[in-house]
Amino acid sequence: MAGRAVDREGADDGRGSRDGAALPLGAEGIDARAAERHADPAAGAFRETLRLRLDISWLALEAAQAAMLQFGARGYLEGSEPFRRLREAQFVAIVTPSVKHITRELAGG
Repeated sequence: MAGRAVDREGADDGRGSRDGAALPLGAEGIDARAAERHADPAAGAFRETLRLRLDISWLALEAAQAAMLQFGARGYLEGSEPFRRLREAQFVAIVTPSVKHITRELAGG
C-alpha cells in the first residue's frame, strides 16, 4: 500500500482519488479545512495536517496533468509553462514529507 493515498475511511484507489472523484473537496474544500485547522489547532492536528498536505500534493499533480493535456505536445517542450508546472508539482509530491511518507504515516494509525 506504500505510495498510495488513503482517505479517512481507509479506502484507496491507487492514485489519491476518493470514490472515483479526483479530489471531491477541490481547492475550496482544502482552503476550508486549512482554516479549520488554524482556528482549532488542538486535537488531531498532526494527522489532519498530513491529510491536508497529501490532498494539496494530489491537487497540484492533477492540475499540472490537466495543463499538460490541454496544451498537448507543445506542453512537453522544455521551457514551456505546463512543463515547468509539471516539474514543480512533482517536486511538491516528493519533497519531505513526500506522498509516500505521508501515506505510510496515515496507514500506520
